[in-house]
Amino acid sequence: MSREVPAGRFFCMDEFHNHHMNDDVIRERLRSIDGIPGVSYQVYGDNVFVFEKLVQLVKQNGHNLATALDLVPQATMTASEAIEEWSVFPAPYSREINNTDHSQAIYHPYFNAYLPRKYPDRDACNADATRLLLGNPVEGEGDFVYRGQSMILRQPFTLDRLPPRPEWDVPVYENPGAYTHLWNTDFVSGFAPVSESLFNEVKSAEWEWNHAIAATCAYMGNPECFASLWPRAGEFGLEQLELKSSDVDELDPEYHQQFQAIYPELSMLSPAAIQRAYDEYCESMWEYPERCDGFLYHLIGSTVSSNVSRDNPEKTGRLIAHAWLTGASVEDAYRFGSEAQQFDTALSGLAYQVSVAMKFVAGDSAAAGNEGHPISTLSDTFRQMRKVSSTLLTATQNGRK
Repeated sequence: MSREVPAGRFFCMDEFHNHHMNDDVIRERLRSIDGIPGVSYQVYGDNVFVFEKLVQLVKQNGHNLATALDLVPQATMTASEAIEEWSVFPAPYSREINNTDHSQAIYHPYFNAYLPRKYPDRDACNADATRLLLGNPVEGEGDFVYRGQSMILRQPFTLDRLPPRPEWDVPVYENPGAYTHLWNTDFVSGFAPVSESLFNEVKSAEWEWNHAIAATCAYMGNPECFASLWPRAGEFGLEQLELKSSDVDELDPEYHQQFQAIYPELSMLSPAAIQRAYDEYCESMWEYPERCDGFLYHLIGSTVSSNVSRDNPEKTGRLIAHAWLTGASVEDAYRFGSEAQQFDTALSGLAYQVSVAMKFVAGDSAAAGNEGHPISTLSDTFRQMRKVSSTLLTATQNGRK
């Protein structure tokens, strides 16, 4: 495959879209017809209209959209048929299967909570899903009640679940940029596990923590910090990253010498390990070698990051390096970085869950009717992408577009 790719990020879609988008044309036309619900399902009393059933009927009828309205009654069925034959599931719930005993549960993703029952098989789960689809609650004791339905929280909404917050002398840095999950979220009543006082406490804790992190990370971007750290890179135990380079054989050795020349301070690592870590740092594959000071922080942070895809090794590395520059031993600096990472992950997760719950309650209070999600298509995604200055690229492979 050619290395000549357009600058910046791009989205690649294979031939499957040709099959998928054929039905999307029908979906877009059907949802625009007055009298046809533009949602995945619509409950009418004890019956349920299923949009995908209508799509199937229109295709069987020669794609004749003129008769689509007349086919709506045929696309309306019992709730149990909608669930069992058409994979309809009452919004916003989802089915969750335990990989160990294969039991099933009904999960509310916006509240991170379950209905108070565990089902031995799919049929038992479908029976309660049918009740929910028709607007009837499932009985059982839970941690809270929302719109008449008891639920059990997967995790409590409380600051007490967080590990101890590590403290350090935060450097003074004017207006550091910091993102928080709750910056544009307002408190909405109606979700018992999150009171207004708890909401304010979580929002304040997240703001203070993220701004302390941002100020420290910004300070560690000073050239003086790099000048002190690079010559002593060998003291941070980076050689352990060699053990994480399990797939180095897949890398292109063409640039190994360049990586070695650009980063002479990393002699404790093989060129292949440097390239693999550099690819992770750049969030891509086979990047051209460049001298990036922030790469050192990524390496330091990677020694304590258990999952690079979730954690931010560079951020953790900046905190570790700051602790070391302010007098901590390497061992203590790493301990501090690990504790900071654990607290950051826990606080961020709590703030995110609070934000998701509040936004759901706000939207749910304005929802009308018992219906599924709005019909959307792949073409909708492309139209949305074009609004943010995305461009179309046609690639040729084996002489075919």
